[in-house]
Amino acid sequence: MNIITPMRGKRFKTYDQSQAAFTLIELLVVIAVIAILASLLLPALSSAKEQGRRTKCKSNLRQFGIALTVYSDDNNQVTLETYSGGPPGRYPNVVALHNLPPDYYFSVESLGKYIPGADVYAQIPAIGGIWWCPSAPPPDPVGETEVIEGWNYFNAAYSYFGRVDLWPDEASQPDDLTAKQLDPHRLLMSDLLSQWHANLGWSYSHGSFPGINLDTRNPPGFAGVNQLYGDGRVEWKSVHQFDLQQLNVSSTSIGLVRGNDGDTSFY
Repeated sequence: MNIITPMRGKRFKTYDQSQAAFTLIELLVVIAVIAILASLLLPALSSAKEQGRRTKCKSNLRQFGIALTVYSDDNNQVTLETYSGGPPGRYPNVVALHNLPPDYYFSVESLGKYIPGADVYAQIPAIGGIWWCPSAPPPDPVGETEVIEGWNYFNAAYSYFGRVDLWPDEASQPDDLTAKQLDPHRLLMSDLLSQWHANLGWSYSHGSFPGINLDTRNPPGFAGVNQLYGDGRVEWKSVHQFDLQQLNVSSTSIGLVRGNDGDTSFY
């Protein structure tokens, strides 16, 4: 006869599935905590990314400084000229495709052998490398094609200030800018900061709405600009160092260069 001996010392606990699940309130609390953490971390992450892009932009200007120094050494210590849209306008934010002797502009023809990255002769132009600041949206190929075909230049992410001795009337403070030769105390290039007369749109690389003519607020939401001097150093000029109320074409108290029809570049 088989005798079944009861098991001693072991007890079986029933499993209640309701005890293992999150309640709706607990789930909402977790989601709220995640949302709060994300709201705290994302701006810091975005700021860190922009700092990295700003550093790359600063490096681009340093490389321009090297290229322009080499060009000057190769050409009897003479610097290139800022593009002219016809008297009396000057356009520091424009890169010409060709030279038009006797003018030797800041152009692809002049600097192409020193600085690669501006493939402006392709069927679909590509402007990259150090020619474009990484903080700004990439150039629109269709729009750039129209500009290149219509005007033989392209809109750059940087402004160039050279040979102000040939165009002093267009500059509010010409002694700030590079003349015939490189000078450690004079500005040579800068991140883009300009206003277009047609829609009063602002162009800049660092700030709320970076790009070409994307910000129509007054004052604009830029954060500042990197600036290259004749000795190759690059310094950051914060928005707090600008008198925002004076950012207009008629101002004489801040640094600016006038184009035609009210187009203006600031530094």
